Amino acid sequence: LMVVPMFIGERTLGELGIANSDTDYDDHDLELLQGVAAQLAATIDRIRLFEAAGENLNRRVQELEAISTVSKKLNETLELNIVLDTIRHEAARATDADGATIAMLKTLASWDQVEEEVGLAFRIGQADSIDKLTDVEQAALDANGAVIVEDYAALDYAPQPPDSTSAVALPLYYAEIPIGVIHLYDQRANRFDERAVSFLQTLASKASLGFGNAARHQDQMNRSTTLRQRVEQLNQIFERRQMLQTNTDQDVMLEAIAYSIVQSAG
Repeated sequence: LMVVPMFIGERTLGELGIANSDTDYDDHDLELLQGVAAQLAATIDRIRLFEAAGENLNRRVQELEAISTVSKKLNETLELNIVLDTIRHEAARATDADGATIAMLKTLASWDQVEEEVGLAFRIGQADSIDKLTDVEQAALDANGAVIVEDYAALDYAPQPPDSTSAVALPLYYAEIPIGVIHLYDQRANRFDERAVSFLQTLASKASLGFGNAARHQDQMNRSTTLRQRVEQLNQIFERRQMLQTNTDQDVMLEAIAYSIVQSAG
């Protein structure tokens, strides 16, 4: 039996061995086997590099397609829930994760920056089974940054969903205020890395843009409603003024004025 290691630089890729029951091996056989091992190691290394390059390229293509899909959705709608659901779906697809969920916080849930305890306002994805912030989501908020869970078994975090093994969570911000958390999970260990975090940061910026678009749209709607009410009030004032200049019965006029006051005050 003769066994030699297969090296590339200082990296050991494995071992190459041969066996012969008839004769013993000599130094010439050893040199020959070492030469074969060196060429085999180089071949294996090239194959691995090619596979890695292919995987990286495919992953980058998936990420770019996801970003393009989200950008298109942002141009199509001002509905925040639709944008968030698209982000959630594309995040899971591009990273090959089992699933994704987005937790939106109470602080800005009604478009008002009110000082109150941060909590879950609503959730996109797993809304029926996860009714509060998960441990990894809260950890990401506390850290003001991404938290990667390689294996829940090594941490004190409770896995959510319960059958997940690894996860990554990243806070979402609008005007430097946390508005939510995007959370990816998978049943396999060690599924998420820093590249996944970088990709999620891009999607997080899209979520912030969608939140801002929806907030501005809601503000414009509120302003339009207030403006319409103001116009109606001015019209009513004009009508009552016209009544004062006529011979309208006093009781009828006072009743009309009282009604206008009630309508104006809401």
